[in-house]
Amino acid sequence: PKKNSFHRKTQCIVNRMMSGHSKLNAHQAVVNPKYTPSPNCPHCPIPETVRHFIYQCPAHEESRQLLLHKVDSALLGADQAQNINLRLLSGRNDNISEEINIQITRAFQEFLATSYRL
Repeated sequence: PKKNSFHRKTQCIVNRMMSGHSKLNAHQAVVNPKYTPSPNCPHCPIPETVRHFIYQCPAHEESRQLLLHKVDSALLGADQAQNINLRLLSGRNDNISEEINIQITRAFQEFLATSYRL
C-alpha cells in the first residue's frame, strides 16, 4: 500500500468525505436533524455537499484556487493530465508517483485546514 502524508485526523475526514458520511450539513441534516436542521451551506442557500464544499462554494474560492494551483504544479511532473477529483486529492491515484501523490495530499490537507468546516 502507498503511504500518504495525511495526519490521522485528516485521513478520517477524507475517508468520510469519500464515503459520503462527512460533517458537512447535507449529511448531518439527515443523520442528526435536531442539531443540523438545514442541509444548506452556511455561506450559500444550497446543500453543503462534498462537491459544493470542494469545488463550488464561493467562501472557499481563494483556498480552492491555491489548491488547484498546487495540484497543477505537482502534476507538471506527471506524464498525463488528471481530473482533479476526490480520489486524486486523497492520494489514492496509482497512475502517478508516490511523490506527486504526497504533494497533492499535502495541498488538500492545507485546503481542509483553511476551511475551518471539518
